[in-house]
Amino acid sequence: MSSLFTPWNIGKVQFKHRVVMSPMTRLRNKNYIPTNDVVNYYRQRSSDGGLIISESIAVGAEGIAWPLMPGIWNQDQVKAWKDVTRAVHCQNGKMFAQLFHSGRISHSSILPGNVPPDAPSSIQPKGTTINAYGQKVPFEIPTAMSEPIIKRAVKLYRQAAMNCMQAEFDGIEIHCGDGFLIEQFMHARTNHRTDKYKDPTLFLAEIIDAVKSSVNIPIGLKITPFGIQNDCFTQDYNEVVNLYNRILNTASALDYVTIVEPKINLESSVLRGSIKESLENSNLLIDRPAASIFKDTWTKPIIGCGSYPTTSDQPLLDTTIDAVAYGRWFTSNPTLPDKIKNNLELTPYDTSTFYTGGNQGYTTFI
Repeated sequence: MSSLFTPWNIGKVQFKHRVVMSPMTRLRNKNYIPTNDVVNYYRQRSSDGGLIISESIAVGAEGIAWPLMPGIWNQDQVKAWKDVTRAVHCQNGKMFAQLFHSGRISHSSILPGNVPPDAPSSIQPKGTTINAYGQKVPFEIPTAMSEPIIKRAVKLYRQAAMNCMQAEFDGIEIHCGDGFLIEQFMHARTNHRTDKYKDPTLFLAEIIDAVKSSVNIPIGLKITPFGIQNDCFTQDYNEVVNLYNRILNTASALDYVTIVEPKINLESSVLRGSIKESLENSNLLIDRPAASIFKDTWTKPIIGCGSYPTTSDQPLLDTTIDAVAYGRWFTSNPTLPDKIKNNLELTPYDTSTFYTGGNQGYTTFI
């Protein structure tokens, strides 16, 4: 078994170990701008030669999903993110930005003009979201995006990528999972279009072209092939495999992919969506890791994420993945790479503090 503590790289960015901090929504920003607490949070979790992938960062005001998440569409946000990346760099770490658009998984109370959220088609998701007042409310019926609005969304990704360069991020990850806008274009359940955007790969292809042509840092893609988040999925196993092979071929010019294993969706205590089906009910049970299913299609670096053991030796490093991304364990163990390397006891994470605001469970621990 290979160890997590050997060097590797994504493009020209070099890393000293393979313990990656996964993107985690923590809802501690103010006016969509990272605060000093956010700077401290990422500084605490920086490590020599380690990679941090940021929480989801909205590419535009219309892409916000929750009131306290961050964006990167204006210069105040860029300046705040630069404080974050420099804090990470001062610890000899690296940081990638995860770019995001919520699509229909939002609410009019937090969107510009208080209009319903955009989506490929006007299909209301099952479940609930959080409005601007912190109340749990049903998802709204979204507005089907016109082609000019789709083109505007692509331009938002382009500008956000350039802003990431200004903010001194070392790379970019395009969020293509969890039922958010890009994935909404990918599934027949959420995309009933009859124009050219009925093609599940076209919107993603345009975003990839826009981002890649705008920056000279590594770019990756996050996918959740067997997830059921936010009422956005395909139930047939073969359809899922064929779809995501197409997605990975579309992304072939990129530098890496993060593949999320579906088992993470079984823990209801940390589900971000409100859909209560389990994987068993969605008949998407698989008999081997999702990363291994797509290994033949994707030959560049793969970051595995979801339910990997917190041990130095990782069997899949030999054959399938290049690094492991941890989320929940980083919330309560800022020095997680050192703890794994030295086989130290981990501090249990506290799910009740994940999204509650304040320092407890964020920058301070019991």
